[in-house]
Amino acid sequence: MSDAAHSTRREVLKAGAALGASAIAYDALGGWLDAAQARAQSCKAGLRDIEHIVILMQENRSFDQIFGTFPGVRGFGDHRNREAFFQRGYHGRGSRNGHLLPFHMDGRKPIGQCVGDINYPTHNWRPQHLSWNGGRNNGFYTSHAKPQPVGDGPLAQNVMGYFKDGDVPYFWALARAFTLCDMYFSSVIGPTEPNRLFSISATLDAAGTHGGPCVQTTFNSMGLCGPNGQSGTYSWTTMPEQLRARGISWKSYTENTGPPGTAPGNLDSPFPAFRQFLADATLNRLGIQPTFPGDFETDLERDELQAVSWIQVSSNKSEHPALP
Repeated sequence: MSDAAHSTRREVLKAGAALGASAIAYDALGGWLDAAQARAQSCKAGLRDIEHIVILMQENRSFDQIFGTFPGVRGFGDHRNREAFFQRGYHGRGSRNGHLLPFHMDGRKPIGQCVGDINYPTHNWRPQHLSWNGGRNNGFYTSHAKPQPVGDGPLAQNVMGYFKDGDVPYFWALARAFTLCDMYFSSVIGPTEPNRLFSISATLDAAGTHGGPCVQTTFNSMGLCGPNGQSGTYSWTTMPEQLRARGISWKSYTENTGPPGTAPGNLDSPFPAFRQFLADATLNRLGIQPTFPGDFETDLERDELQAVSWIQVSSNKSEHPALP
């Protein structure tokens, strides 16, 4: 492996390790971003030039909160979304005739991006569908504004808060350098587990034939598992199994949130919910056992990264709004 390749991998590891702090991560990009863009210029075969796909899903931030003011996107400048940007039912400070409009939150302040737990229970299936309101998207404030613990109380107005370039420079630098997809929505109008199931299988088993449907988030010590919190509930075919059937290499790296020395357990990892990942030694070895960042860094340094990789970080690194 060339010195340049080694250097590029080191820069990737530095940037990834700093992901939780946007400004630090921006500095860590350093020459890696320039090197990556230079390599992109030499690509000639289109999609065939792509050697590795790494999938990282973060938590509970909307496109508009991060990129609503990014030049050229369908963000706050999209006048067709007026009803979504004028949330009804708000009569507090800054109200516009009973409406709450998008407002800037200073993400550069200490814990400025930690905006409160606008999540449980208000990001579950029913309140999220009330927010969506049949496609009118005008119920985000009212569905969150109920008193705690049913709603988010005074924190509800944060649903319309957004960040600018200086608040999240890492993400804006990536967006400027590469491709940014606007009109981006979650797969499921609902909480964590259904969306993470989509990220590794593109379904939540709506027909209920293989242990689903999964429309809520349930927990146990091994992760997001089953309607009653048990492991090995689901049995439908996942993307890793489809990749294996086609001879395409894959691996999932999980940050261990359990005691040191124990098997990786992570509330955001969906694989322990699947029966076959507990019973099949290969699926278990590749889908549950590999660790992040340890095994991921090792595979990068050794040039052994698989064709498709998933990264399951801990909740504290998932950018969940209530966490640092």
